[in-house]
Amino acid sequence: MNREKFLKAIIEEINCFDSDQLVQLNNTYCDEQNYPDDQIYSNDANFFADHFDGNIMEAVRAVSYGDYNFTHDWVTFNGYGNLVTMSSVGTDDLCENIEIIAEHVADNFSDYDYLFSIDEDDFNIEYPFEEGDDYWIIENGEIVYSCWDEQSEELHTEDKIYFSSEDEAREYLNEETDEDDDTHLEP
Repeated sequence: MNREKFLKAIIEEINCFDSDQLVQLNNTYCDEQNYPDDQIYSNDANFFADHFDGNIMEAVRAVSYGDYNFTHDWVTFNGYGNLVTMSSVGTDDLCENIEIIAEHVADNFSDYDYLFSIDEDDFNIEYPFEEGDDYWIIENGEIVYSCWDEQSEELHTEDKIYFSSEDEAREYLNEETDEDDDTHLEP
């Protein structure tokens, strides 16, 4: 798998998520990491019923000592059990740094794939070399040296023949030349 490209694609998509998608991402991550206090909720009567169970004084305290705005769409708890609201949710509001969440998503993609338009299988390409490896190919009858990099991955095709050494490439080229010569011989 090309993990770097997969992570980059995940981060790019997360950066384009709307508030609802970011809340789903955040809350799924919080569930999996056991961070119940970092969940983000809809700022509505159900939230207060679920979290304060009729304890009006506790709800008033959480609002008074927090940063609460009744007209905001989203609410979460700060580290002291007080309420903080947001009119919209951005990547800065996630419970963890976006790169850390992206790493977790990549490792557990099946738990998050419903949020993403990318397909993990698109990144499961096995390349014949690692970045920085030397390799040789034959182009137009000539042996060509290169060093594996991102451009090599972009140009990679399954039918291209790669060689780990110049000697291997030369041997292959000689065999191909010998076979071509044999096909042109008269009986």
